[in-house]
Parts: sequence; structure tokens; C-alpha cells
Amino acid sequence: MLTWFYILFLFLVCFSYGLATPISHSSEPISKRVGCLTWPGLWRTLIQFQTDSDPEIEFAIKTGYTMYYPKALKSDLRLSGFRLQESSAECGWQKATSVRVNSWAVPGHHRGDIYWKYRDLHRLSSRDASRSSHGLAESPTHVPPQTGVQPLPNTLETITRILEDNEPAADVFLVTTICLGYLSGFLGLFLILISVIRRFETKPKTKKRQASESIELHTINVERHVQPAPAPKPAYRVACPRGQLSRVLEPRASGQSSPPPQYSVDNPWRRGNDRSSASARLKERYGLAAGRNDRIGD
Repeated sequence: MLTWFYILFLFLVCFSYGLATPISHSSEPISKRVGCLTWPGLWRTLIQFQTDSDPEIEFAIKTGYTMYYPKALKSDLRLSGFRLQESSAECGWQKATSVRVNSWAVPGHHRGDIYWKYRDLHRLSSRDASRSSHGLAESPTHVPPQTGVQPLPNTLETITRILEDNEPAADVFLVTTICLGYLSGFLGLFLILISVIRRFETKPKTKKRQASESIELHTINVERHVQPAPAPKPAYRVACPRGQLSRVLEPRASGQSSPPPQYSVDNPWRRGNDRSSASARLKERYGLAAGRNDRIGD
């Protein structure tokens, strides 16, 4: 979005600079023998006309615009007193001037070229091609390379002003629209191709991601189903009177006190052994075994 904003800003700056630039017209006088002008084609239009001010000369305008600009020129030529003629491929044309408008604000810098030739000059047929000259005219001065009467400067200035006053805006906008249409079509196809390529590139990644996620979910489910080991139960303590406990905890002959017996549910064998050894020690200390034997003897 920011890029488009910069492009629009630059376009407005250039357009405002073009509006502020004064329009300069240039028409270069050229005395160049061109020869034969071809028929109007796809990239050019030829407009032939005559005027009463120069009865011996025919004029022509050659322009690169083919749609709307030639119609505007023909209409302005009629209003200026020129008589239009059908375009022909006759030879003997000479280039008089080239009309250009140097301004960025005005579309169509090169408006066209102005040609002229003698009206009585015609191209020879193939059977007359053995002659030394390439044209036939009523006046010997009209056959190239001789030159006779030249076009009047006022006539050339009038034709130049017609080209300068008429802008080929419609043709320029038409060509610009066609170019932008093709460019937009190619850009759309390019974006579609990029999106398709990115979609195909992301598909394997999603499959791998789904596989890794399924593996992680499987491990989580396995961990949920596995039951933890039971915690060890606390050991049982023997309740003894305080006096007996103090006697039990009296130091032995070696100077060490024997700890009280501990019982555990986890190891019943140890519990039985500890119980028997503890009871034997108690009996031995308190003389329980001897008293019992005395009672039995009595």
C-alpha cells in the first residue's frame, strides 16, 4: 500500500511540473526529397489536400495516430480552406517540416510531418521506365532534381498551426489504456502463478506438520493412560512406654545406642525379621524369658 502511495505521489509531482512548464512549439524547416509516400498503414495515416493559395502544389500530413487524430485534422483543414484529396502512392514528395510540442502536460509530442509536391508530377508507368527521369510533369522545372515554385510560408505556417492546436489526446489515451490492459492481464497471470506455486510449496509442509502433531498427540495420550507408581507407605512405629523406651535407648557396652525397630508394609520379610529380633532383645533385656521359664517350672 505504501508503494502505491509513493507511485501516486511521484505521478502527481511530475504532472504538476508538466502543467507548470510552458508549452513550446517547434517546427523544423526541412528541404529533403523523400520520393514516394506509401499508402496509409497500421502505424501511420496520410492526409492529402490542396489550397487555392498554392495552385501548383499538393500538400500531405503524415502522422502516427490512426484513430481520432486524423479526423480532427481533416475537420480543421476544411475549416481553414483546404480541399481534401484521396491518398495516393504518387512519388515526388518533399518533406517541408516536422511539428513537435515539447511539454509533459500535453499528450503527443510528435504531431506529424508536412510534405509537398508538384501537382503535375506523376510517376511513370513500367513501359516508360527506360527514360532517364523517374517522373513526368508538364513543367520541366517540376521534375526532380530541378525545383521550381516553392510553397508559400503562410501556407506552411497554417498547416503547422493546425497540427499544434489539435492534440491527439484520444489516441494517446486509447493506446495507454490498451497497454495498461495488457500489463494488468500479464500481472494478474503472474500473481496467479505465484499463488499456485506457493500453495504447492506449502502443502508438503502442512503434511509434515500434521504428522509431527499426530505423533505428539499419541505420546501425550500414552502418558495419560500410564498410571504412576504408588507412593511408598510410611513405616509403622512401635508404641512403647516412656520408661521402657529410655531403657531401650540406653547405650550399649560399646557406647552406641540401638535404634528402635521400624516396620514397613513393602517388605514383610524384613518386618518379620525385625519384629523377632526386637522381641528377642526385649526379652533378653528385661528377663522376660527367665520369668516365663520360672512360672512354667512352678
